[in-house]
Amino acid sequence: EPFSGPGESPVVRRWELQEKDLAASTANTRLRILKSYLEFAAHQDPSLEPIYQAIASLKAPEKPKYITPQAIETLLNAIPDSELRDRTVLSVLYETGCRPEELCALTCADVIIEPNGIVQIWLDRGGPAERVIILWSQARNLLVTYLEGLGKPAPKHLFTQLGTHQQLTVSDLNELVGHYALMAHFKDMPSQVTAEMVRAARAMQLYRSGIITSNIASFLGVSTYNEAISLIFPKNVHKTLSQLSQQTVSVDVQEKGWGLIYYPAPSWANAQTILGTPTPIKLICMRRLNS
Repeated sequence: EPFSGPGESPVVRRWELQEKDLAASTANTRLRILKSYLEFAAHQDPSLEPIYQAIASLKAPEKPKYITPQAIETLLNAIPDSELRDRTVLSVLYETGCRPEELCALTCADVIIEPNGIVQIWLDRGGPAERVIILWSQARNLLVTYLEGLGKPAPKHLFTQLGTHQQLTVSDLNELVGHYALMAHFKDMPSQVTAEMVRAARAMQLYRSGIITSNIASFLGVSTYNEAISLIFPKNVHKTLSQLSQQTVSVDVQEKGWGLIYYPAPSWANAQTILGTPTPIKLICMRRLNS
């Protein structure tokens, strides 16, 4: 007997779909099988009809429409070390939080390596969203190694299609992201991952690290609070939050016409120091202020 009574029904055992931390695709498959089997069983034994009706009303869990910072880390780790261009492209995309078109438009001249080893990337140079992102750790090391391998003369654009000097396109970038998202095998990875979703994951990671929303907006090169909120939070959340403010974004620290953004947020870092775990504060972005 598959079911000895309501206590053994799949309705009561809904934890299989929720509490066992299954991926959405796995839960959906199990739910379809249960519905199909119970429909057949109910035809054979009318006493099972209430059980079938109960589970037939369950909705399959949806795959998320956004990608978490943890999923991004898994995605980056899925890229083989031999694929230096791909690792560099996606690491820079995430660390800078830039728009896909901004990444594709980058030229080698937009990357400045200071004598002390600090790497600056100028985004939207001369445009309304002009800002300088300072790279640290892995993304910095990858980019330096990548630049050393370009040879002389270097191509105009920083990232090009393999085997050519043709500029990487947004379509190429989305294909690259999607390819490694599939390779990552991360639980609850959205069915389709795009470069814009990587940008949103960076916004979410900055928010979780204590960076205020206005500074995240400046880092991302957006001009309003609502634009930043829409990137940080899923749609069902940011619709509510967007009603809180229509303010234009600003930065906390200003110097010689530039807004300076630090990571982690100084207030968060100070709190960590008080707790006995000192956290170094790093400059991550300089945003040109409107005159």
